[in-house]
Amino acid sequence: MNSVLVVATSKQTRGGITSVINAYAQSSLWENWHCRWFTTHIDASKWKEIVVFFKAFVTYFFILPKYAIVHFHLSEPPSALRKLFFIYPAKWFGKKCIVHLHSFSPDTSFDSKYKWIYKLLFRLADQIIVLSPYWKLALEKSFGDQLPVTVVLNPSSFPVDDGGYERKPIILFAGILNDRKGYKDVIHAFAKLHQELPDWQLILAGNGEIAEAEALAASLGIADKAICVGWVEKLYKKKLFNEASVFCLPSYAEGFSMAVIDAMAHNIPVITTPVGGITDMFKNGESILLHEPGDIDQLAQLMRTMMHYKTLRSAISTQAYALLEENFTIEKVAAQMDGIYKALLQPESEKPMQFVPVLGYTVFSDSLAKIPIDSDEIKVINTISPNSYGLSLKNRVFEKALKASDYLVLDGVYFALASIFMHGKNIKKNQGPDVFDHFMHRLNEDGGTAFFLGSTNKTLKRIKSRAAIEFPRVQIQSYSPPFKSAFSDTDDENMYKRINAAKPDILFVGMTCPKQECWSIKNKLFIQAKLIVNIGNVFDWYAGTQPTVHPIWFKLRLGWLARIVLRPEIFARNIGNQMLFFKDTFQKMFSRKKKADYSFR
Repeated sequence: MNSVLVVATSKQTRGGITSVINAYAQSSLWENWHCRWFTTHIDASKWKEIVVFFKAFVTYFFILPKYAIVHFHLSEPPSALRKLFFIYPAKWFGKKCIVHLHSFSPDTSFDSKYKWIYKLLFRLADQIIVLSPYWKLALEKSFGDQLPVTVVLNPSSFPVDDGGYERKPIILFAGILNDRKGYKDVIHAFAKLHQELPDWQLILAGNGEIAEAEALAASLGIADKAICVGWVEKLYKKKLFNEASVFCLPSYAEGFSMAVIDAMAHNIPVITTPVGGITDMFKNGESILLHEPGDIDQLAQLMRTMMHYKTLRSAISTQAYALLEENFTIEKVAAQMDGIYKALLQPESEKPMQFVPVLGYTVFSDSLAKIPIDSDEIKVINTISPNSYGLSLKNRVFEKALKASDYLVLDGVYFALASIFMHGKNIKKNQGPDVFDHFMHRLNEDGGTAFFLGSTNKTLKRIKSRAAIEFPRVQIQSYSPPFKSAFSDTDDENMYKRINAAKPDILFVGMTCPKQECWSIKNKLFIQAKLIVNIGNVFDWYAGTQPTVHPIWFKLRLGWLARIVLRPEIFARNIGNQMLFFKDTFQKMFSRKKKADYSFR
């Protein structure tokens, strides 16, 4: 079942993110995608915030497997930092991740000293959503134009029922009372006008510096005209927005204010500042009136004009409402989001074959079903692991063989972890046993021939006996080459002769690493097969000559631990190579090199 986990602040948190998600929750998108609102933060004391965070983190691991997409809503650095703890597990479990950015200023978020947090989040995101073209350009300026960024406007639920209220001479401010929102500016501007227009009233709705706002109004002699009503919801909010004649939000920084959109949806003309994405959608003097942040005289003049001319108020609000109908309806925005969700879960067969660059290697990260068996040219599949990476640093022939692979598939989890931490891209797990099982099933469906090259005659005989039962439509041929550190030309020719006589669809090679990889790349032009698959220890596992790792360990991402327990001597032999992998991984993680992108073939 396709479902979406929406990771954000609490439903009770007062602010724009909550308003946006609430709007989505009222649409068909929420039900169609079985969305769940998952809380990682609440507005409360620091201790309670910490308790909620850790409780959410533990719960997250139990519910994460049920969801295909994780949609993260975040804003300023504390919000972004919290999401880091949740996005890494999501990528580890192979979930598609959306980072939905609601920051109010580049300077306080991804262009600040906390840029590294956003850089990590954006690397891990399969899709980044911003609130307007302004934000898209700002991201591209800071991080380049390779990010998967899409503009999705904040949705608005309208038409709005006027509730039978009549417009009154009220200027409404709605938002948190703090310096960023400019509440002091609107009070100062109104104070310049209250004697000229004594019938008008200023109402400030929102939590925050209420006492400071009331003290400022009193000092300016407008305590009875500038009234703070605190945070308002539901019926009282409806009453205020349907009675107000002008909406004023003189912000110094905004993402894309939901309060402005709400005001326009209630047919209130808006006075605000050209910050964030406002000017991307609304034109000054036509659908909105704009003044420079902090310019109280200019703000007072715009307020005076609006207060005097009802026809202007009507013209501005009508134009703005028309733009809302065209661009901001919940139906239109939800449809766009639905398209984003569908694109992320597009069937693998419809996507180009995907490869992920990691530590100088191009690793196959896609469905094995996309690899053809009937290609005109012979193809080679090799696997890569921390051990083979470390070994390749000491053996240039082996390094060239791995890099010459047509399909270099993941063996173990650590290359996937390296890719996640360095580039934010997971790698699809296609380990040796998975590759063997997949291609044997495909051969069995249509009937074909598999040739097993390597190991002992005893092991090959066991493989043939078991395969005859499990894959009855596959013809099995095999050859055990001499056990040598290096083959002679005569040995190679003898192997060609036996393989080519069988003309197999697939040649499985099990000579152990790095011998099998080097031999396959060197000799593939002399071999009459369609696909060469180097799978090493799979020969012994399938034959039962070595203990196998139970599939549950791979599902738990602990196959490596089971292998250590079953074959500690291999771990001891390879630990040096693996340490080279971890050393290079950490060096790359903390370097300042530009991230690599997906490559497509």
